Amino acid sequence: MGWEEAACTARRLPCAWFISVLIVFFVGDVETPPIGSGDVLLICSGSGKSQMLISHAKKAAENGAKVVLISCSRSTPLGELADWQVILSALQKDVEGEQREQKSILPMGSQFELASALFFENLVLEMMQEKHETNETMFRRHANLE
Repeated sequence: MGWEEAACTARRLPCAWFISVLIVFFVGDVETPPIGSGDVLLICSGSGKSQMLISHAKKAAENGAKVVLISCSRSTPLGELADWQVILSALQKDVEGEQREQKSILPMGSQFELASALFFENLVLEMMQEKHETNETMFRRHANLE
């Protein structure tokens, strides 16, 4: 999982995926193993330009992992490194000196974060259907020490 403002939104995803039978780790957590062949690095970045995430993507690719980018920007440095891209229809936060025809009343990257949250929730629903999971079967794997 990538970082940036969208990290709070993306942070919910590993929990939902774990409960739905996938093994998921978050970059930077102590228990995260080395990335390698057969792994997927999912990066969530509105701008697609974060130097830290570019570094993560390069390292993942060097170690044989696939890189998936969730973004609202096309033709970005991260997009060039990604094996797959999902482009969400959302405005990224304003960049100083850049003029945009479209404006949002939402602050900074909120529109992208909300679009990401909806995308991730839909992805979990799709995976539940594919794996024949229900809320009940997932709840059996849910933490009971909260």
